[in-house]
Amino acid sequence: MVEHIVLFRWAEGTSREAYYPHPEHQRVLQNFVNPLRAEILALDYEL
Repeated sequence: MVEHIVLFRWAEGTSREAYYPHPEHQRVLQNFVNPLRAEILALDYEL
């Protein structure tokens, strides 16, 4: 089993909101994340 953790810390919420629709982020989602989506747990919260 392969396990990975990806952690992002955003300076502000607007940075995060700008990143999600970015074409490079969408490419990574489509090519790497979506094929594994059934096995992914994603959390998004503010501290």
